Amino acid sequence: MSGKSISWERVNINGNKQINLDICKHGHAVNININGDVNDGNYIIDIPYCVNNIADVKVEGGKLVGVDSEKGKAVVSGDSKKITITFIK
Repeated sequence: MSGKSISWERVNINGNKQINLDICKHGHAVNININGDVNDGNYIIDIPYCVNNIADVKVEGGKLVGVDSEKGKAVVSGDSKKITITFIK
């Protein structure tokens, strides 16, 4: 499935706002692109494959709030535009 993206458009988030999401796996990383309205809260990225498998998280247009590799979760600020999660394996 590497290189093939999955996209969602007009996803409703808090405050009657909407975003578009594009998720694509490249090798040992997944890229998540977000555009649209700015989220008033944080985004919680919870991908089962990330459990005990997060090597690094990079964020553009926002900031990394936290990572819990044991649970496979990354939290980024609501103004984040591009998130790259690199896997250990």
